[in-house]
Amino acid sequence: MAADNPLAPLEFLIGAWDTIITMADGAAADPTHATDTYAWSANGKFIEHRVDADLGNGQRVQSLEVISAASEGHGFASFSFDPNGTVSAFALALAGHEWTVDGLEQRFSGRFSADFTRLDGQWEQHLNTSGWEPLMSITLHKRKA
Repeated sequence: MAADNPLAPLEFLIGAWDTIITMADGAAADPTHATDTYAWSANGKFIEHRVDADLGNGQRVQSLEVISAASEGHGFASFSFDPNGTVSAFALALAGHEWTVDGLEQRFSGRFSADFTRLDGQWEQHLNTSGWEPLMSITLHKRKA
């Protein structure tokens, strides 16, 4: 990874992560699991984030996120493609160990461990009638290479 690549600060993401998901509404009695995999695109200009989640009751969710440097030169941007064909745009920021993801309908706030191998945080969703509400808590643990 070239030091002048604007995505170099996110190098630690590359690899597979085991994810535990706890839905805020209690829909699943037990936490569910997912695998989050981050990889460099072929040209090294993007990070591809693939999610493969087992939400229980035979419900499997797979999605793709593509992360890039933000066009205005500060932070990062992403487009997320969900299994329903919805495309969502997000602004991402890493400040020390704090990781935020901001979109129109969903947002995330979390914190990486000192060695950047664990992430704990909360997703929220924006509901037109009641504003922002908790969606899920997640914990990611990076697999050893």
